[in-house]
Amino acid sequence: MNEMDAYTGIAIANAAVALISGISSVVGMARPALAVPDGGQINAGTRFFAYGYGPGRYR
Repeated sequence: MNEMDAYTGIAIANAAVALISGISSVVGMARPALAVPDGGQINAGTRFFAYGYGPGRYR
């Protein structure tokens, strides 16, 4: 394995993690209740956090 293969592997891993993070952010913005355990409620703190991602949607 040469040096260029190592850089390519790191770049691919970084891209995969960035993609997963982006998808997670979009899902969290669209459906904040998915992160709440069964029986839990969406409280003011959850709404405040969701408001940071999508202003005006969670009032």
